[in-house]
Amino acid sequence: MKILVCSNVFPPTVIGGAELIAYHHAKVLRDKGCEVNIFCGDLFGPEPLYSMRETLYEGMATYRVRLANYLNFCHPRIEQQFESILERFQPDIVHMHNLIGLSAGLIGRAKHRGFSTVLTVHDHWGMCHKNTLLKTSSDVCKDQRRCFECLPRTYDSANRAVPIRLRRDFIAMQLACLDALISPSVYLSMAYGRADISTGVRRVIEYGIDLNRYSQVSKSPRNEEVRFTFIGYLGPHKGVALLIDAAQILRPANAIINLVGTGELIAQLRERVENENLSDIVRFWGKIENQSIEKVYRETDVLLLPSIWPENQPVTILEAMATRTPVIASRIGGIPEIVIDGVTGYLFEPGNAMDMANRMAIFVAHPERIVEFGAAGFERIREYSYDNSIAKILDLYQEVRVAAPRASEERDDSSPLIACAGNRFEDEAAEAVDWIDRSRQHDSWRFAMHDWLAGTTIARPKVFWVVDDATPVEGVYAALQSRVPLLVPDNHPELKELCRQENCGLYYRNAAEAFECLEYLLSSSAVSSAMGYNGFAYWTHSRTGQSYPARSSAQTSGH
Repeated sequence: MKILVCSNVFPPTVIGGAELIAYHHAKVLRDKGCEVNIFCGDLFGPEPLYSMRETLYEGMATYRVRLANYLNFCHPRIEQQFESILERFQPDIVHMHNLIGLSAGLIGRAKHRGFSTVLTVHDHWGMCHKNTLLKTSSDVCKDQRRCFECLPRTYDSANRAVPIRLRRDFIAMQLACLDALISPSVYLSMAYGRADISTGVRRVIEYGIDLNRYSQVSKSPRNEEVRFTFIGYLGPHKGVALLIDAAQILRPANAIINLVGTGELIAQLRERVENENLSDIVRFWGKIENQSIEKVYRETDVLLLPSIWPENQPVTILEAMATRTPVIASRIGGIPEIVIDGVTGYLFEPGNAMDMANRMAIFVAHPERIVEFGAAGFERIREYSYDNSIAKILDLYQEVRVAAPRASEERDDSSPLIACAGNRFEDEAAEAVDWIDRSRQHDSWRFAMHDWLAGTTIARPKVFWVVDDATPVEGVYAALQSRVPLLVPDNHPELKELCRQENCGLYYRNAAEAFECLEYLLSSSAVSSAMGYNGFAYWTHSRTGQSYPARSSAQTSGH
């Protein structure tokens, strides 16, 4: 098979575990005889923004697009580069990983052109702009439809401040185009289900691990101390402050805590260690590249993972177990699916330093359990080999290819699409979206900027909503041609007059009227259809000069 693997970044530029998994899976697929190409972003290249360069990386053609940042959820210019690779490579399967930074729109573009689409989710980016579900440093979000509480507005690639609802709805529409969604943990699969995100086939397939590589790690002899190690980003969501708290609690026990990595809390952690005289216990290793990670595990007796956010399937846990290293980790997310409490390690209450320190103290008092739990972890991880995981993925590819293609147009009419147009979201329009979002009256409605939808057939809009006062009349021609009724602001005289004279839409003066107009248009199909027809008649006459078709008798102009 020909597989196009898509990832926000790709080696030798690597951000974290998700990107490493995309790389390792691509290599194994290549080694099993698949022709694998890579489409990815590049944050650090010297090329102009959004330009694409082709390289050969470990025998795989790799197309790298120069990114402006790591936050884009929709970027038409990157999508166009992606389409050129689709046409050139003609893959049997487009397998995507993290797309934030590239564009979630890659899904719709691939599906629109008839390619089979598979996505592996690694975190919560499809439902949370932070990826972590953390509302505060310790409060995990329980309702993924209240994004406005954390971030009322977000910016798109055109630097427009749009209501956060549009991000959520756009990504949900893209995910609905998938033929299959892979989750490495039962937890994350269920989380996407609870967020009411529909997809094609949903399958739980573990990441896998290179057993041959990690099983060769031999531990360096230790002294009296038990060497506990954290590997990862030193940020609040990882719970790293608990490591210093635990060091205070354990003193003067025979324990060493190694911090491997860097991040936004590094200076604060160093200051705490110095001020609290913990330099003899806590040691900073700095960042260690993954290709050299074995030397960390050689100096590690127990892995620590005090995450506060609900992680999916942390790669560090898989690596640790493959090196016969027991794990102490938070009881959250998908972690309990891997770590068996009291067998391969210990679980503790997230954010509870005393609970974690008590588990660490068990290993200090009973060091023989390090070998015992490490052996049990290695036996458990045997089934998590890359070969086993890729075999399941290849079976899924065949299932997707054999199944009848899912037409992206086949959508539930109970989820109507409102296409928004304009160079900015005026206050009245944004306020209307906010009210709809907060009231929860119309959770099924979908909002997206019209230009985000280019090149896809996600859905035919039910309403074309102009959200600023500067969109030219020509800017609504696409809607008129498609027989979609208009909703325009009262302070846009040309479009207001068009709606009045041609009976092709409504206009509003404030947020309340905008909401009432939307509700009316989406609940009155006969009137909306008549307006759409009138708009099409006007467009036909203005564009071709043909005789004017008979006007619908609907008298619906104005609010």
